[in-house]
Amino acid sequence: MVLCPHCERLTTAASDACFRCGSGRLEPVRSLGRTYSVRKVAVYTALLIDLVALGGLAAVFYGTRVHDPMGLAAFESIVVLEEVVAMGLFLNWLYRSVRNIEALTNGQESVSAAWSVGSWFVPGCNLIVPLRAVWQVIVEELSSTWAFPVTVTWWTSFVSGSLLNVWMWFQIEPTPAEMVVAKALLAIAGLTAGWLVLHTSWRQQIRLDRALARRAALAHKRVRTSS
Repeated sequence: MVLCPHCERLTTAASDACFRCGSGRLEPVRSLGRTYSVRKVAVYTALLIDLVALGGLAAVFYGTRVHDPMGLAAFESIVVLEEVVAMGLFLNWLYRSVRNIEALTNGQESVSAAWSVGSWFVPGCNLIVPLRAVWQVIVEELSSTWAFPVTVTWWTSFVSGSLLNVWMWFQIEPTPAEMVVAKALLAIAGLTAGWLVLHTSWRQQIRLDRALARRAALAHKRVRTSS
């Protein structure tokens, strides 16, 4: 196995073209175009997602044990605000990560960076396409056997918890058990999402830095040769 100079992934030494990005090993290394740093965004995203996951559970337990409607309303308002900000950070992270993969793999991905964000707001598509977008980021960066079960756990928990929340909206008075189950599912989804965001971003940033350093060195070499 050798490191492909185009996408910075291991590929077979016997092949003339990288099986991942399709570029020939002897082809000139192409420019990456626009890329994004993901490490800091990933840290902020993971921390806030985990905070939302635990905050939702805390709000349910607070409401079932403390009879304080005003306090509960304030608590839930804070959690909702955190959820909105966390979703915005997550979509920002997802766009950056998919765009970086597009740059590294010469646009070989099935879900574009723009569609990876827009698909969340299209009914029907938001049950399938976001998972595909996140998975193409994960499979690019993580080779661990834990990646697939963690991803499945995240998505099934997120979809199940979200659907249960929607169902409870149509109930006159949801039971405490229903609320606990819904928030527990979303808490599992949040914690697993935070794990995935941190681990994939750490690997991707290392790969991206290596690709940018390679191109900077080649550009410097061309300048020295021409002069």
